[in-house]
Amino acid sequence: MAGAEIVRLAIPFHVFVTKKGQGRLGVDASLWRAVEADFRRSLLVVPASRLTKNKIGDCFLKPKASPEEVIEGLRDIARSRPSPYRVFRAKLAALINPFSRSELDRAGREYVEALRAASLASAILELEIGEYQGMMWGGVSLEIEKTSGGKSYRLVEAPSPGYRGLVEHDKGVRRVLGEAVRVCYSKAGTGSHV
Repeated sequence: MAGAEIVRLAIPFHVFVTKKGQGRLGVDASLWRAVEADFRRSLLVVPASRLTKNKIGDCFLKPKASPEEVIEGLRDIARSRPSPYRVFRAKLAALINPFSRSELDRAGREYVEALRAASLASAILELEIGEYQGMMWGGVSLEIEKTSGGKSYRLVEAPSPGYRGLVEHDKGVRRVLGEAVRVCYSKAGTGSHV
């Protein structure tokens, strides 16, 4: 993008030791509550090796969720099994009204996504999450471009590939990151907390 600017937001992560597997995991403490579809929260878990002890960024997001809240949330995601009823309803609607085909597609995608999220959360919990080790930092880099309608942004870098899907498909995450960018711009990127 010509004339685009990169803004890096430092994101706090709760870090836990695991008894199996990689050793330590980080869970995003800032975007946890912003995710509108609860099942997508399992995408906010990353290996601690991708995090740093130091805040690196133009602005720093504040933690919004406690360590207990994120672990209990992962347990809830792992226990939940999405109902195929919504997909069934969308199929019936598509038979009656062909214009509702997009709703069928969306319901099917969300159903499959929720099944995968439950499996991912179960796999994370099977690592036997143990002792809380404090906070570490990850970051997302967003490319900002001024457009006639204001500013648009796209994800350039994140602690895990799951963030791209969250930015593209979750309105809550887009809203929080957009607000963080706006605040960061208004404070001229002075390392402020958002």
